[in-house]
Amino acid sequence: MERLQDNNGETAGASAIARNIAENKRAEECLRESEERYKGLAQACPDGVMMSDLNGRLLFASPQMWQLLGLAESEELVGGSVLECVTEGDRQRLAANLADLLEKGVRRNTEYTALRRDGTTLPVETSTAVIRDAQGRPQAVMGIIRDITDRKHAEMALHRSEVKFRTLYDSTSDAVMLLDENGLFFDCNRAALQIFGSPDKTDFCNRHPADLSPVKQPCGMDSRTLANRQLATAMEKGSNRFEWTHKRFDSGEVFAAEVLLNALELDGRQVVQAVVRDVSERKQAEQQIKDYASALERTNHELRELYESAQAATRAKSEFLANMSHEIRTPMTSILGYTDLLTASLEKPEHLEALEIIRRNGDHLLSIINDILDISKIEAGKLQVERIRCAPAAVLADVVSLMRVRASGKGIPLVLEFVGPFPEMIWTDPTRLRQILVNLVGNAIKFTETGEVRIVARLIDPGAPAPKLVCEVVDTGIGMTPAQVENLFEPFRQADASTTRQFGGSGLGLAISKRLAKLLGGDIIVSSQQGKGSTFAAAIDTGPLAGVPLIDHLPEATTVPAAPKSMTGAQLRLPYRILLAEDGPDNRRLISFLLKQAGAEVVIAEDGRKALELASATFPGRGQRYNDVAEPFDVILMDMQMPIMDGYEATRQLRAAGYADPILALTAHAMAHDCQKCLDAGCDEHISKPIDRVRLLATIVRLAEKNRLRENSGDDPAPVAPKPCTEQPSRGRE
Repeated sequence: MERLQDNNGETAGASAIARNIAENKRAEECLRESEERYKGLAQACPDGVMMSDLNGRLLFASPQMWQLLGLAESEELVGGSVLECVTEGDRQRLAANLADLLEKGVRRNTEYTALRRDGTTLPVETSTAVIRDAQGRPQAVMGIIRDITDRKHAEMALHRSEVKFRTLYDSTSDAVMLLDENGLFFDCNRAALQIFGSPDKTDFCNRHPADLSPVKQPCGMDSRTLANRQLATAMEKGSNRFEWTHKRFDSGEVFAAEVLLNALELDGRQVVQAVVRDVSERKQAEQQIKDYASALERTNHELRELYESAQAATRAKSEFLANMSHEIRTPMTSILGYTDLLTASLEKPEHLEALEIIRRNGDHLLSIINDILDISKIEAGKLQVERIRCAPAAVLADVVSLMRVRASGKGIPLVLEFVGPFPEMIWTDPTRLRQILVNLVGNAIKFTETGEVRIVARLIDPGAPAPKLVCEVVDTGIGMTPAQVENLFEPFRQADASTTRQFGGSGLGLAISKRLAKLLGGDIIVSSQQGKGSTFAAAIDTGPLAGVPLIDHLPEATTVPAAPKSMTGAQLRLPYRILLAEDGPDNRRLISFLLKQAGAEVVIAEDGRKALELASATFPGRGQRYNDVAEPFDVILMDMQMPIMDGYEATRQLRAAGYADPILALTAHAMAHDCQKCLDAGCDEHISKPIDRVRLLATIVRLAEKNRLRENSGDDPAPVAPKPCTEQPSRGRE
């Protein structure tokens, strides 16, 4: 029995062992099947998959895993520790996480830095789990490893973007706020707190824009209603820009603002970003600009009125000067003309002396009138200078010849010197150059009682693009102080108030000379020492000197040939028939006497209509025969200011009717536009009063002989076209 029981016990033990062996085999078979399924799944997974035993020894690694770590095959991993797959700094954390996983069974996703075979690293995310048997006992640890390099780069870019946005958000000087779907602020930057004077965000948020605004906007609408409307527009259209009036928390001060609303989505909800810019300073500047523009417009209006007044005053001044010139020149014609006639017929010294006084003062008065006209034309910009080829040595010699008599009268030598090579010809206005030098030399003689007056001429920089001719007038007169020199070239100014009383003069000569020198491309500079004399240096532009001979060692003025003189009145004969149209009886008698004395036949017309009738009768008109025509006139002397019909109209009608013989204008107006007006009316030439007897007779001879040559040649008369006036007004007997 006992043996049977022992056998039965042994049999039962063997059976149990056999069952255990079978179960283990089945478990191993299941594990192998599970591993095969696991390996199949691991190879199909895009991420790296690995399996380790409970001690962390690697049992399996998918191709993705060993490729991720830069290995050629899995055998390089299997058998090693999972801790070797991460950097040294992550190994302790990985071991702790594995122990925690086995103890508590907690699954977790953890980020590590994987260590590749070549020593490089890359960020990975691991997801681990414990593999258990049927009884729930831990058998192995499975892990899925994902390369998160791209995600990390994206996170870093996002982080940089957020930092940049936050920096801009916090550092911008504009107020930036976020409003929720109810139109209330829930965030703002620091600038918003500063602009609105709010102590902190807590106090600022959960407010409506109307709480930061006055009750009504400038348009008159309630701020809350209008703000809701603007927010709705931004939500509908995506953005909305407008101007707004805001109010500060701390002071209650209102300010102008420019607002931009942008609708955007934030954390899954629709919000509005508001950007507010304080434009109160800009508005003030704009208002200041508007005020300035209004003031400028008022000023411009006032200036236009002043300009029109100045233009009217200028016109009145011009008319006054023209009338003054006419009214003075008309009687001066008779005064100076009859003075010349009486001089030839009187013998007593006292009578001749009286006539000389009359003539000298008449010339002085005429000179003043000419100076006033010149300065007026210069100031109005109407004085024209010409540029012609002329000999400067001849101009200087002419000035010396003219002024030597005046210097001799005071017992003062007048000397002309040339320093260095001197141009034979230059391009300038010889009339104006002569006027400058006559003024300067006359001024030097006037203020010099002892010593001498010298004219020193030289050429400066002959090879330069703009060479200058410099004429220095040096005297040993009374001289001037620096204060007197300072105002010397101002019109109607002289060295001091006593100068005019002692030496005479209008104070215009130097002012005119300086301005004429500037018109000729130069200037006048003065140096003076009181009691020792003065030096006036006049410089003018010579024009181009290429090919112009330079003369060395010019002789002194005593041997420099003077400019050739024209014929005297006594040498000129006028075997012509002349029509004299002149309304003034004194001038009519004087001019008629001069013409008859020169041998002319003179017919008188007291006004323009009579002159038109007499001249019209001398050439065939419609229905006339040549034998019915009166004897023609060789020249018509036409005074331009006459009653009934003036000379302008008479001349125009004659030219319109085909009259081709010479018409010489006589006028007491001496402005350049007066001369041009005569030429435009059809006159051949113009002579201003007082009449220069020699010039008058010479002009008549020239016009008459030119006309006879035309008639003898049989040429048809050419139509009379207006031509520019080149005549300078008579400046008297200098």
